Amino acid sequence: MIGGKRYFEYLQDMDNDENGHIVKLIKEYMHISGEFVPSDLIPILGWFGFEGQVLKSMKRVARDLDKLVGSWIEEHEVVGVNKSNDKHDFIDVMLSVIEDDAASGHNRDTIIKANITVCIFSLLF
Repeated sequence: MIGGKRYFEYLQDMDNDENGHIVKLIKEYMHISGEFVPSDLIPILGWFGFEGQVLKSMKRVARDLDKLVGSWIEEHEVVGVNKSNDKHDFIDVMLSVIEDDAASGHNRDTIIKANITVCIFSLLF
């Protein structure tokens, strides 16, 4: 359960737009993760800015996933002030523990987004 919501319990029951969007992102990620990227074979293509459809799709999926996880964090920051102390989920705990890291130059939200994304995709593999 992420953020108090169940997204993957019943994949066939996608009446909620957010649930359908998450499932679509995960499926698209799984599909493009096995695709061939020409610049991996011929690096000079990447140097000249040639991006195939696969790289464009990867960037779009990453951007959409970043926005989605960012909205979860914003939701927890807003609700977290009024939330009782008896129920905390993973995002609430990270918000209370993690601080900005000046040494690496990353802020708290970026660190939390990275951890959540790793957790999501580690469950898939």
